[in-house]
Amino acid sequence: MSRIATDWAWRQELSTSTQKLLLLSFADRADEDHCCWPSIARLVKDTGLNEKTVGSNIKKLETLGLIKDTGKRKGSTGKVKVYRIIGIEEGEKPNTSKSGGIGNSTPVEAHINQGVQQGVKANTPKSGCIANSNTPNNGSVNTPEIGSLNTPENGSQNQSLEPPKEPLKNKSKNSLDYSIWPEQPSEQVRKDWEASRKANKVPVTQTIIAYYKKQITIATEQGLTVDECLSEWVVRGWQRFKYEWVSPELKELGLQRLREKQSGHQSSFAASGVISEYSTRKEVGEAMVAGYQFSSLPQNHKDDLLKEWRAGRLRIDLINALERQNIAL
Repeated sequence: MSRIATDWAWRQELSTSTQKLLLLSFADRADEDHCCWPSIARLVKDTGLNEKTVGSNIKKLETLGLIKDTGKRKGSTGKVKVYRIIGIEEGEKPNTSKSGGIGNSTPVEAHINQGVQQGVKANTPKSGCIANSNTPNNGSVNTPEIGSLNTPENGSQNQSLEPPKEPLKNKSKNSLDYSIWPEQPSEQVRKDWEASRKANKVPVTQTIIAYYKKQITIATEQGLTVDECLSEWVVRGWQRFKYEWVSPELKELGLQRLREKQSGHQSSFAASGVISEYSTRKEVGEAMVAGYQFSSLPQNHKDDLLKEWRAGRLRIDLINALERQNIAL
């Protein structure tokens, strides 16, 4: 990997954590020319993102001008694209003997006469330091045991060009992107949910988050919060989640919120004689018993009535009201 590329990637301001994680994955595998050729499968494994997300965000990084397809291909199949990271300034390269650092300075250029000028005997190689570069009062920069000042392997002033790789799992530990959900879960609820799934041996991945976006969205559209969905998920010990599984009490709480938001815009059934999608279950039941037409009900109430009927939980008076209108399961 290239430390230069990785440091540069950390400094980039991107709109999503997914893009940042993917750019860091490219930088982590960049060579000294800032080129890399990880396969899609490798990026999926490194980041925990799904293949579709990886592909779409590679295109976004290209559009942003952060990476560029060089046109070269590598890998065992000869089809893996070689990308070059764009925007790393040459001046960001660490000091080396070729780039003109301390290693190439002459005795006159590097204050090597400091000790003599101050009346102090300068260091010599015998004392374990670079000739004439330090005084004993200032301490040693390098000793023969650890090599010269600017070698990437041991240099005490330069950082290694190839430092030990950090475990990939540590890099991606907090990289899950919940921004695709209607709202972000609170930190404590998120941790409880992730811990619950881990205990059930179904850990959270970016693919899982994307998969449940639809059901979470349905729930929030019905007035629930993401925290309430995840809390219900944890308490009931579910491995999966569907809005229709949520307890009637929690569903009613969500619908109550929607009615409050619609206050001043939606009238009650008693006042208007009309059932809206925000009407309560009680209002729907009263309306059906009074002869309200099933075909005139909003779809959410139709679905609820039929579902309760199939489950054997519908009151007998409501069943009779549906049968009078020739409604069949």
